[in-house]
Amino acid sequence: MDQRGNAGLPLRGWIAFLGFNLIVRLIVQSYFFVTGDYFLKSDWIHFEDLGGARLHTLLIFEMMLSLFSLTGTGALLFWFLGRRDIFPKMFIWYGVFYLIAFLVQIFINQHMVFPQEMMGIRRVNTVHYVRMAYVGILVLYIWKSDQVKQTFVYPPN
Repeated sequence: MDQRGNAGLPLRGWIAFLGFNLIVRLIVQSYFFVTGDYFLKSDWIHFEDLGGARLHTLLIFEMMLSLFSLTGTGALLFWFLGRRDIFPKMFIWYGVFYLIAFLVQIFINQHMVFPQEMMGIRRVNTVHYVRMAYVGILVLYIWKSDQVKQTFVYPPN
């Protein structure tokens, strides 16, 4: 039994599903960051040979997005598990930034000149659209749901 005053609803239903998504997302993002080869000298040399500074810039941009996603998801999971009142607002801000970042990445992928061996990067845009729709649905749910408002009620200690 929760001993704190102003106890919120328990984590259940779609909110529990959201928490599960955050845990899975943190694991998947960690895996992709570790296997992303952002720190291999051979990749940097290979990108230098293929396209120089513009491909280096793209790699740095993707690494920054990956780091932001990883740390942002970790913070959201912390607030989620603590049922902090800041969680809904920060989830919405995280989602908006996520949507904008992927729109920028799609724009770059569509308008940047890639070497022939990297043309497959444009096919990833379909995955980005699905991810954006999913995040948009979650943001709308967090924003409009009374269950969310009644679950995350604890101010930071």
